[in-house]
Amino acid sequence: MNLSHKAVLILSALQYDPSAGWGFNVTEFASIFWHDEMPDMFKLFENAGDRSLIFSMFTLRLNIWDGHALTAEDQRLWDSVKAQVPDWPFFKRLFLTDAQKQAREEAETEVRYVFISWEKFKREN
Repeated sequence: MNLSHKAVLILSALQYDPSAGWGFNVTEFASIFWHDEMPDMFKLFENAGDRSLIFSMFTLRLNIWDGHALTAEDQRLWDSVKAQVPDWPFFKRLFLTDAQKQAREEAETEVRYVFISWEKFKREN
């Protein structure tokens, strides 16, 4: 559950910006993220373990946003990554404002629509 030294350096270099804009990740965790917390994944391209851990963290945060308790295994992962990069801006956004909740809901609805449309397209062609 350890990030590589390079990943720790990259995540530690990210600076929290309370006014950071947010974006949407369709492929890995299908939800919103803030630009100040998302590392340049191309810099981590050669290490699939780092990418997997980072995307797992975003998925765990979705569970937290939804009010679900983490499993013991998930909590160990969360605690391990937080111990390695405690100042990662990611950890500053464990609660959403109403506007952020709405943006998340709209983005996730859009992804579901895209996937359903894609599946329909594949069946018909």
